[in-house]
Formats: sequence, C-alpha cells, structure tokens
Amino acid sequence: MPVMSPPLRQQASGLERFLALAEPLFAFAASRCRDREAALDAVQETLAAAVRERNGGRNWADDEAMWAWMVAVTRNKLIDFSRKAGRSAVTLTSLGVRAEELQASFLAGDALPVDALIKSEVRTVCAAALDELAPRQREALLAFYREGASHAEIGVRMQLGTKAVESLLARARISLHGVLRRMVQSPEELV
Repeated sequence: MPVMSPPLRQQASGLERFLALAEPLFAFAASRCRDREAALDAVQETLAAAVRERNGGRNWADDEAMWAWMVAVTRNKLIDFSRKAGRSAVTLTSLGVRAEELQASFLAGDALPVDALIKSEVRTVCAAALDELAPRQREALLAFYREGASHAEIGVRMQLGTKAVESLLARARISLHGVLRRMVQSPEELV
C-alpha cells in the first residue's frame, strides 16, 4: 500500500518544505519500527540527506515525488538500523585472530586485514556448523573438501560403497545448508 503524501503548503520553500514533512515522516517511521529513537534517527538522517540533495541541485518534480523519495530513504535507514542492531560486537580476539597476524599480512601485501578477518569469520561459522552435523556426515565432508579424497577413498575409509558415499555427501550438504541457514537467521547463536 503506497504511503500518501501529506499536503504541503505551496508557499513553503527550501528547508520549510522538508520540515513540513518531518512529523508525517516520523509517523511513517514509527509505524515501521518499534524503537522510537531509531525512528527519530531515521527521519533526521533522511531530512539531512534531503537538504544535501537539494543543495546539490536536485529538484523533485512535485511534492509527491519528494515525499516518495523521502519515504524510500527513511525505509532504507530503518533497514540499516535494524541490521546493525542485529549484529553483535565481534572482536579480533573473539575470532581467534591476532592483531600481529593481520598487520604482518597487510604489510606483506598478501591481503587486506579485512580479508583475513572475513576468512576468520567464515572459518568460525563453518566450524560451528560442522560441529552440529552427524559425525559420519562431518567426516565425509571434511575428507572430501578439506583432504580432497575421492568417493572411492572415502568409501574405503568409512567402509561404504561409492554410491553410499555419494548419498552420504548429498545428505551432509543438505544438513549443512540447513544449519548454515539457521545460523544466518539467528546470528546470536554464534556468540
């Protein structure tokens, strides 16, 4: 359902036009967000962005176009706030990464510190997900992907036929996918 623009005074110009939208914009933000402070912050950032756009030479075709732009910006700000609120603070030490490793990697030009941090986060999530799998599924996945073992080699090791290994790996991938999906939807489980 589209959000209708509030009536604006036609004589209002510049900042007055934006301020006339502050209250209805807050009503929109508050209807989409339980956090009053986040709604106020979103409106404030939207109004600041509108002023920057206006000062940069942007002219909206009419009040409806300006209102639609402001609603879209406010909605995006609320989404950003929601995403940030869902994240917990993560430190390098909590991820098992030492600052010296990142600095050495950066100075050597191997990778940016951010790349090392992301790889560490991925390793942490994957390890947690693998820990939740059945032992045989975990063993098969690690042998195949980490060690590079063939289906036949895994079969010998686990006393299974090749088709049984293929089936086990397929079930393991499905299980891993489900665990990772749950972790992404509930990131607080990783902390």
